[in-house]
Amino acid sequence: MDDDRGTQKKKRRDSLADAQGAVICTDEPLPPFITSLEHFIWCCFRVDPDKAAGLLPKGLRLADPVTAHLAIYRHGMGWGLSYTSGGFACLVVDGYDSPDTAEAAVILGGFMGEPDRTRMNRHYAPFAPGHTVFRQVGKDLDHELWSEEGLVARVHSRLSDEPPSDAVSLDRYLGFDESGVLQSHIVSVTSSCSYACQLLALEFGPAAPDIYHAITPTELCWSQFHPFLIANFSAPEPLLRDDVPRAVSLGALVAALARLGRASLILSSDGRILRRNDAAAALLAGTVAGALGRVDLAEAGSALAPVLVGRRGGLAPLILQLVPLDPALAGPGERLALLSDPLADSRASPRVELLQLLNLTPAEARVASAVGSGLAPREAALR
Repeated sequence: MDDDRGTQKKKRRDSLADAQGAVICTDEPLPPFITSLEHFIWCCFRVDPDKAAGLLPKGLRLADPVTAHLAIYRHGMGWGLSYTSGGFACLVVDGYDSPDTAEAAVILGGFMGEPDRTRMNRHYAPFAPGHTVFRQVGKDLDHELWSEEGLVARVHSRLSDEPPSDAVSLDRYLGFDESGVLQSHIVSVTSSCSYACQLLALEFGPAAPDIYHAITPTELCWSQFHPFLIANFSAPEPLLRDDVPRAVSLGALVAALARLGRASLILSSDGRILRRNDAAAALLAGTVAGALGRVDLAEAGSALAPVLVGRRGGLAPLILQLVPLDPALAGPGERLALLSDPLADSRASPRVELLQLLNLTPAEARVASAVGSGLAPREAALR
């Protein structure tokens, strides 16, 4: 009976991993995650629009007025995230409202203890090692966020005279996972004891990253303190701007290529990963941070021109081949990217019939198939 339960549990994990298009160890907990948060402070403040504008991924738009948030907290008991402390900063954006109509926020990075930090990086957004400190004297609250190098942020707030109230929210966050995919996830929050606070001071310390200093407050708005709350983190999904049928078609395409043994991604016109299969995620996990983001698709030339993607540890770079997509299938400027590892013993080339579905001519499809198997574009064209 125990073996049967173990088998069923593994199948559920594998199914979720396939749905997310990510490589996840089966001995790791998978989202959705649920956790209690303690001594949670949520701060709202205005920032300089000119400095904040350069912090967003292409295609996203700042909300008006330009607003940022800082959260500092401790994880209590939970599934997937528990018994560590952390914090993060985020910018509010337009166009991706939460289910409860609140505006979404882009996570600019955070700090957290292990093992939660690794899980946040894998699924949601970049977090560095860190911890928090909380002190309360009467109605005065002090929260500090620390990295391994020193103080990142300090918040001083004061409980109002108003009695605490219940609070329920569904908040959408956007963030890059460890493979460079811009993800969207929902955090549902339930609190039976929420205190309105006066936000007296918020400052970033000497160990704060440059991206935090770029959102130094120009105006302090308010803060909210929760001694205890419950937070549910949904499984992340790649951020897609268009309709669901197109997303399903793109997902089916990369899944079909995976069955043929090909690592593949769907890239937006500005280089963001919209979809990827497990094979691509595995290869990208070993690349230099931000390497894919430095690929200039506009300068990559023809669909068959190879692009090199740097890897860590002195390994030979990956070879990326770009293939145009049928406009009926994809958005403007979106392309299929085929990844190859030059160190691999064998390669599987995408079938000509499948490539013809991308609106390539039979001749173009044959050349693309040969390039996918490792031949240089010139050699492939002469075959």
